[in-house]
Amino acid sequence: MEEVKKVKFKLIKHLITFPVYVNGKGPFNFWLDTGGPGLIIKRSLARELGLNVIDTGMRGIGAGGEVQILVTTVKSLEFAGIRLENVQARVLDLRGWMRGLGLSSTDASGTTS
Repeated sequence: MEEVKKVKFKLIKHLITFPVYVNGKGPFNFWLDTGGPGLIIKRSLARELGLNVIDTGMRGIGAGGEVQILVTTVKSLEFAGIRLENVQARVLDLRGWMRGLGLSSTDASGTTS
């Protein structure tokens, strides 16, 4: 039988947020995006953590307008007693998107699906 993990979360506006440790640092608030493409980390957090960020040369359009799409690999991601290693992540400037939702810059540091 598969072990069930409980995740403590908070609702900020309408978003489910939960604490996540990235490369052993944190916790940082991440929100659950069931329709998202995977792990997304705010550009400012990637910079703070010293992550090696690579420019894909691609652009995307979202609620906050056009964004540059960057990628990185996170050595470890931990939440609710679960540890994932070598996780691919997109690195985006989420300020416009967060402003559009009425969120402050401290409400979330990234998303995961």
